[in-house]
Amino acid sequence: MKKIDLPEQKKLLVEMLKYITDICDKHNIKYSLIGGSLIGAIRHKGIIPWDDDIDIILMPEEYDKLINALENTNHYYKLYHPNDNNYLYPFAKLVDTRTILKEKNIKTANDMGVYVDIFKYHYVSNNNFLRKMHYKRLFFIQTMFARAMLYPKDIKNIKSKIIVILANIFGPRYFKRRHMHICNKVKPTNYILSNWPAYGYLKEIQDARSYTEYKKVPFEKIQAYITKDYDKVLRTTFNDYMTLPPKEKRVAKHDTEIYWK
Repeated sequence: MKKIDLPEQKKLLVEMLKYITDICDKHNIKYSLIGGSLIGAIRHKGIIPWDDDIDIILMPEEYDKLINALENTNHYYKLYHPNDNNYLYPFAKLVDTRTILKEKNIKTANDMGVYVDIFKYHYVSNNNFLRKMHYKRLFFIQTMFARAMLYPKDIKNIKSKIIVILANIFGPRYFKRRHMHICNKVKPTNYILSNWPAYGYLKEIQDARSYTEYKKVPFEKIQAYITKDYDKVLRTTFNDYMTLPPKEKRVAKHDTEIYWK
């Protein structure tokens, strides 16, 4: 099998994002780049030079429309959705089935390839205390899910190994179901939270009004959608997002090997 290097991986990711964008244009669906991908769009007009993925996020109603549209397309891209019991993650991915992706020391599907992560916002309480409790509960389940995705034999620290063993007893599918249940409980409110928060409570809660208007911006050689309120969203999560991180932190997030089939 021929190995895929980072520049080629990025080219595949951008092609996949264009495919998603074309479907969204056809069906009047609105998404936004999120996290590092949103920073990349604003700061670099594309993928952050040392990054290795693309993340998008949608409001609940838009998410359901996109999932339905992707499930009904005939292409070499394949939708991986949490409702599929053979798929372990509690968020969706669009995968390029021409490729094989191996993530070191983490359980994943045998036919996983280069992918774009598709995240979903869910509503959280208008009450600050209840929002915080919701976040803590979700983050605990998310942490245990991540532990259940590891192999105990790969963990050297005794305390960590015990936690991983306990998480493996339940298994990632159990924590996926609990995670999805938590994210689908709250009715529409003024606040939203990603179904895969990664930066901490105060950095993750967003104003639902920040996702009412969208615009297209240059992203590599294509045009991609972002929320018009991107500055507020990014400052909530990253503060000064235009400043480059120290050189030692400019590294890819995932420890993967990718090949052509």
